[in-house]
Amino acid sequence: MIESMPVVDAHHHFRDIPGNYHPWLCDDPMIPFRYGDYTALRKPFIPRDYESASRKFTVVKNVTVEA
Repeated sequence: MIESMPVVDAHHHFRDIPGNYHPWLCDDPMIPFRYGDYTALRKPFIPRDYESASRKFTVVKNVTVEA
């Protein structure tokens, strides 16, 4: 099963929206963005969320790009 292969997650972003103000993530109306709808990014994604999202994989190492 592919989920049992060891994985190095080489790129993910943690977002603490309430603790770190970024206008494009917090303010309304949302700005037009070249990659389309970014509604899903407008909520926090912190280590416990990552743990839940990656639970079915065998993550052995990771690289945090922004924290």
